[in-house]
Amino acid sequence: MDEQKVTKHKDTKASGNSSAADGLRNGLRKMGGMLGNGRSSVSEEENLHRDLKKLTRTELLEMLVDETKEADRLRLENRRLRRELERCRADLDKTASLDSVIARLEQIVIRSGS
Repeated sequence: MDEQKVTKHKDTKASGNSSAADGLRNGLRKMGGMLGNGRSSVSEEENLHRDLKKLTRTELLEMLVDETKEADRLRLENRRLRRELERCRADLDKTASLDSVIARLEQIVIRSGS
């Protein structure tokens, strides 16, 4: 019976830490945006720093894994978009070449008609 109470307490604590970690994760993302914009307040930075200190090593590693996965996903998306951009540029080059061929043919037709 005591084991069940301990397990339940651990589960409750873990889920509480998980939501705390999620809140911190969101706060850090928000801070990253604010730091880039110069809008961060000192108290917000201190609160996030204090919250970070409360996290366990495992929670920090989980956050790192999550952020690494997100970075990998963004890199893949970036590669996909770069390939798509190159295809668009190639299509544009083909169109420009086609336009120049049409213009050249029009000049030939105009000269032939004169």
